[in-house]
Amino acid sequence: MPDTTARGVPASLVFAVKNNPIHIKEKPYDLMYVPEDDRPASNMRYEIKENVLVNDMRDQNLTFYDNGMAIVTLQSQLQYDGATSPFRKQQGNHYTPADVEDRMLHLFGKTFVAEVYNVHHNPSQNWYYLSDQTESEAIVFSGYDSQNSEKSKVAHCAFSLPDTKRAETPRESIEIRALAFYDV
Repeated sequence: MPDTTARGVPASLVFAVKNNPIHIKEKPYDLMYVPEDDRPASNMRYEIKENVLVNDMRDQNLTFYDNGMAIVTLQSQLQYDGATSPFRKQQGNHYTPADVEDRMLHLFGKTFVAEVYNVHHNPSQNWYYLSDQTESEAIVFSGYDSQNSEKSKVAHCAFSLPDTKRAETPRESIEIRALAFYDV
């Protein structure tokens, strides 16, 4: 169970607007490039929510099994110099079905197509970041699970950490997607 007294920082987070009427007839999409014709680059509507509390997960007892995320130590390191845009994620078991867009958003690049879920704001969501993250620490979380449980979709992105100076070298990160099988 997460410690609800953990220190946190207020953040401005971007969420998908619920009930976009265009999605009744048209699948949600964002183009990751400037279209060469008059097609809109997106049919999504987003809203900014101010002062959303993002909790420090460092001293939390969050486990992959119970919370859909955990901190692990890596042998290799990425360049890191005081990140001003720390990675943050939303605890998987604090979604309600209404929080997750029921239709996946298509992302179109010049050479790829991907699908992602959008998340709607809900004041009961718990968001976390890892304070003072070192080069050898990684955050592992469940991005998708075919069982479609409450922990199967852990939202994630970066946010501006208040009261930090801009680092000489921006944070570098790497995303690895792996198939993991657990015998629970």
